[in-house]
Amino acid sequence: MDVDGRYRLASATVTVTTAPAWHLDADPDEFATIEAAVTAALEGSCTVLATLVVQTDQEPHPVVCGWRIERGWLHGMKPAAVRPCGGSSAPVARAYPAPFLPDPSVTG
Repeated sequence: MDVDGRYRLASATVTVTTAPAWHLDADPDEFATIEAAVTAALEGSCTVLATLVVQTDQEPHPVVCGWRIERGWLHGMKPAAVRPCGGSSAPVARAYPAPFLPDPSVTG
C-alpha cells in the first residue's frame, strides 16, 4: 500500500536448482518488479505496508511463509496469518523471524 492508500500486487515464479550447481531461474521482468517493490517498502518514503509471501512447491509438503514490511521495517508473520497461493495443495505454514538488517550509518 502506498502513501496515497493505493494497493499494488506483484508476483514472480522463481526456480532454484542446486545440482550440478546453484542456479536461480526467473523472468527478469517479474523478478525486477518484486525487487523494486521490496526496495520501495524498505526505503519507506512511498510505501507504508507490504507483504511478502514465499511458497515452495517441494513435495510432499509445500511450505508457505510470509513477512510484512511496515513503515520501512521487516517483521516475521505468524503461520496463521499466512495464506497459501491460490490453486495449490495445502502447504505447511511456517514462521521465521525477520532477518536482522543493520543500520548502515551505524555499522559503517
